[in-house]
Amino acid sequence: MVVIILLSSIVGVIYFHSINLEEAPDYSDKYDPYWFSRNDRSQRPPDLSDLIKPPPRPPPLPPVIPPNIPEIEDPGKIFNPDIPERIDFVIDGMVPPLAWKIKSYDVYMESSGWGTSSENLVTYAEATGGEFSFRVRKVNTLVQGEMEVNYVWLWTSENQILASDFNVARSNVSQVILSEYQTDVNQDLVGVITTTELGDIDIEYYVYGTSIDPSEVELRSSSVGVVQNLIVTDEYLQHFVALPDGYFDRNPNARDARDYLYLGPSATIYDQVLEIGRYLVMNFELSTTSAPSGEDPVNWFIGSKKGMPQYYAYTMAVLLRGMGIPTRICIGYIFGEYDSAEDVTYLRARNLYMWVEVYDPGNNGWVPFDCIPTPKPADPINLIQTGIAIQVFVGAPRFINGYPAVYLDEEFTIGMYFIGPGAADLSGSVDFWEINESELLGSSPIIAINETFAMAGITTTYENFYTYLGRDPLYGIHQIEILYQDLRIPIFIVLLASASIG
Repeated sequence: MVVIILLSSIVGVIYFHSINLEEAPDYSDKYDPYWFSRNDRSQRPPDLSDLIKPPPRPPPLPPVIPPNIPEIEDPGKIFNPDIPERIDFVIDGMVPPLAWKIKSYDVYMESSGWGTSSENLVTYAEATGGEFSFRVRKVNTLVQGEMEVNYVWLWTSENQILASDFNVARSNVSQVILSEYQTDVNQDLVGVITTTELGDIDIEYYVYGTSIDPSEVELRSSSVGVVQNLIVTDEYLQHFVALPDGYFDRNPNARDARDYLYLGPSATIYDQVLEIGRYLVMNFELSTTSAPSGEDPVNWFIGSKKGMPQYYAYTMAVLLRGMGIPTRICIGYIFGEYDSAEDVTYLRARNLYMWVEVYDPGNNGWVPFDCIPTPKPADPINLIQTGIAIQVFVGAPRFINGYPAVYLDEEFTIGMYFIGPGAADLSGSVDFWEINESELLGSSPIIAINETFAMAGITTTYENFYTYLGRDPLYGIHQIEILYQDLRIPIFIVLLASASIG
């Protein structure tokens, strides 16, 4: 048995069978791929006119960005596949799945997206600590005169940058002066390099970090009302809830989503973030479609229910700010690529990614959340996942020509698993719609098994289904749509006739 689980909005469909496929009769002459179109007698109800569509394709992994990261004004450029690739950082050893932060975006610009405010540099005081440490090299840095570079760093439970021992590891110029700073608004880690010659250098330093326990963050999370009250007198936090004047008046899709998703001041910040994350995963489709020029990307994304990866983060950040919760966008690298021969991990341009940081006083400040449903080999141990993994399965006695197949009186099972933070909070029912007959095959409530696992499913026979309908069975390939909220997942089952096929 092969089990496939794809994260977030990527759905795995699993078929179970219990016979030797080599001994199964071949009915391909009768049940060919065109059988359904020849024998379809369905009458689709008006509200399901847009129901049938191909299963969602796994989106591409986040592509590359330009090597000179400080020049990126639009963080969405990290998803531009046409930008050339390069190695930006080299880390000693094999690195666990981590998110390496490099830059924050704190200003939302209507109709264009996120950018950075004008920031001053404050001298950085080296610090150590955390659960783990890594030696990092920023490689092939072109230098001449005085220039700024961004350094990667890791989230820590103390909510401060922990880095030390900056030095020049390689250089083809005679003299280099390194100075380390933090930006005064976003606290990004920046180096200022001074040299009188043109050349390139590698800069070496140590980075320290900690993993995140989502259950601990949930337990310590402050209420929304607490942070809303802090904002009244805290000018720093006010900056991170700012949106263009009249934004929600001009963008009704964003306003309606904010009002619909707001849990109120008594809810925790953690629960509010996960509520928006679930909404995005369950109701939106990841695509390469971008907002038309001049339209606000968040308002357009909410209205169209599909869009580019960065729109998920853009939308979560705007909605949280609209609820009075300080939020910013971050970019950095996730995972990296291990070279066993050199025993190093490369952070390449194609490893760049985006997430949101939310200010939670109960958790010492900024907490990073991942809300973009791209497929990942693992969850970074220093990002909190907001999406829910969905797994669909079909159980049937046999396979024929690639389809699960049953006779009229044989039972089959169709189910859906919901896996991830907040799965137990899902409510409502999952419907299983028989497209050939335009009838409901069955419905099941979502049952919570534990805090991170819930399920829904039906076990039935086509004999029961057609007896209830009072119709003669329609043999051949049947399409069934699994429906939950705006999520639609197609599967196929072959109904076999008992008579001999000549």
